[in-house]
Amino acid sequence: MTRSDFLKLALGAATLPSTLVGRAAPSAPQKIARAKAEVQLQLDYHLIGGCVFCSTEHPEPVAMGTRLHSPERKEPMPANALFDMMSVTKTIVATAAAQLVAEGKLDPDAPFTKYLPEHVLGPNCDITVRDLATHSGGFDDTRPYAKKGMDFQRDIWKKRPTWKRRERFCYACYNLIMLGRIAERIAGKRLDALCKERVFDPLGMADTRWWPVTGPDLARTVQIMKTPKLIGICQDGQSQMNKLPQGNAGVFSTAADMLKFVTDILHRKTFKKEVYDLLYTPTFEHETGRRSWGWDMGPVQRPNGWSVSTITHSGFSGQTIAIDPGGSRSCATANPATGFAGVVLTSRTAEHTTGRICRMRVLSILKENHT
Repeated sequence: MTRSDFLKLALGAATLPSTLVGRAAPSAPQKIARAKAEVQLQLDYHLIGGCVFCSTEHPEPVAMGTRLHSPERKEPMPANALFDMMSVTKTIVATAAAQLVAEGKLDPDAPFTKYLPEHVLGPNCDITVRDLATHSGGFDDTRPYAKKGMDFQRDIWKKRPTWKRRERFCYACYNLIMLGRIAERIAGKRLDALCKERVFDPLGMADTRWWPVTGPDLARTVQIMKTPKLIGICQDGQSQMNKLPQGNAGVFSTAADMLKFVTDILHRKTFKKEVYDLLYTPTFEHETGRRSWGWDMGPVQRPNGWSVSTITHSGFSGQTIAIDPGGSRSCATANPATGFAGVVLTSRTAEHTTGRICRMRVLSILKENHT
């Protein structure tokens, strides 16, 4: 198969792994072998530079490819590689904010300006905190506050919506930046400290931290998008401009730590019931998107063979985490005992959509016929 043929197959059948067609239900070792074969194809066609993947069925991370893109330094990808998680950060911030909701400290259906009164929309704003968490408040993904010559800290409060609230879904980093600022305001601490206290420490995610990565850990940090200066530095331009932790991007983590995160959400073990209900329940459903609190639940982002109750999220530089609670559209009927969660972290070199499809193919293979 040529690279062109592979891309046509991937784009024409977005979540259908070619390795699955016409085969009997595989065993767990067979699925790992098939997933490795799929990743190797992506490496051979230069769609990714390296990959680490794991799942609740196979928790041991599998590492392939190289940590660096430099032809002169063919350094193997380590299983404990630190990746810039980019927008997967949003799921962590959403989880911390959901705890504040569960504790009665944050009203999800209050205008978000109740907590951020300095915003230009003021007290008459009808966009709620829940609208921010589901990307349905009407903000687009333009970033006028992050342009050259702008004052990020001053101009972040001036952005106005493009559409009426709940008129449509539009994925916009701004929503989670605002949600993160609300969480900071309520908790009285910076977002990195809040997420460490509320998410990383309770789940034992000792390898997860906010950028920059420094010191010895740089030797296992992945080079992103062929840009040497971005080793250990968050690729997101808004984060670079702000220089402080914010809700849209900035977390670095490993596959093993992210598996701890998705496994806990799958089995609903650590936090209050209301936290998991928020994460699993779609509260915005429209032809433009289906969203729960901080997570995507639409068919475009869902790997083939995963149920409609699946929640998933990807990061721009090549990461996808996904959780299928094993139920129907309602989280109330989900079955964590038969559910499944997976983590695929890559250093993407292909176009954004192609890279996401490639990761979905791996997730489809990992979950095939899981019961």
